[in-house]
Amino acid sequence: MNRSILNNHLPEESTIYPFSTEESLKEYEKIQGKSNGKNEADRFWLFHFDQNIPLYWNSYRGGTSIGETYTFEEMWNMLVNEYELIPPLDNHMAITRFSNMEVGVLITTSQHLQTIQDLIGNSFEFEVEPFISNNRDSVQIVGNGLSLK
Repeated sequence: MNRSILNNHLPEESTIYPFSTEESLKEYEKIQGKSNGKNEADRFWLFHFDQNIPLYWNSYRGGTSIGETYTFEEMWNMLVNEYELIPPLDNHMAITRFSNMEVGVLITTSQHLQTIQDLIGNSFEFEVEPFISNNRDSVQIVGNGLSLK
């Protein structure tokens, strides 16, 4: 998570999770809208995923629904098309967009952590947390999956 941007909209201890409730997605849409303002040329996206995450997420969900309401495909459609919280067809640019402060939360693997640190330098404050970690479920993504938050 790019704390330099998102601390203006959320308490410091907040965790933002893309596969959440529809109410959370509506709130994320408002945050993204405030960050974008009227500037469509340099658009800000709340989330971005690298190419590996859908595989991890499908492994995690193991056929279950999200919040017992939505399938992965339905939630992905909501994130990309309905709420437009993720840039479509752009996963190869995820790390670049994050380091250029065009993305609030980058979801990637730890193999990219050094590259991200090198690109960001001291330009903004960010945090690294496990992809999925809560009291009910937790997933170990082959030992090195992380969500940069």
